[in-house]
Amino acid sequence: MKNRYLFRAKCKNYDEPIWAIGYLQDLNNGKEPHTLCIRPLDGDFQYDKEIALGAAEVVDVDTVGQCTGVKDKNGKLVFEGDIIKFGFGNAILYGIVEWQTEYDPCFGINWISYEYKDGHEKENEPELPEDALCVWGYRSEIIGNIYDNSELLKEATQ
Repeated sequence: MKNRYLFRAKCKNYDEPIWAIGYLQDLNNGKEPHTLCIRPLDGDFQYDKEIALGAAEVVDVDTVGQCTGVKDKNGKLVFEGDIIKFGFGNAILYGIVEWQTEYDPCFGINWISYEYKDGHEKENEPELPEDALCVWGYRSEIIGNIYDNSELLKEATQ
């Protein structure tokens, strides 16, 4: 469960969007304004692109998402803010991974839309499955995130 304590965020100091994964640290020791950085895992950073970077990366506070400790059906770690797709009965559901506190605090899926598989009519809204990520995460597929793929949210709600 070591992955459960990882965070992902966009680095601030680059022209192109670069995501770092590692341990989160507040350089201002919790005082406003927060300056968050990602520290490396075992001496090495994990990035979505190959570039040489320093010992810690200052990140955009608004893009920080915690790792859920769950992997999708392709073995990819699921982070807070990911958009997932999930086949359920005759429907394909789309949802956002979020921290939820309504019942028991845990990572869950906020189901945002659905579409029917070929040959099925949209007569009734499908029965939505339980929203606990630990139940459905391993059967879902990450298709993007809310920061880089906002068009997926617009498409999903139309």
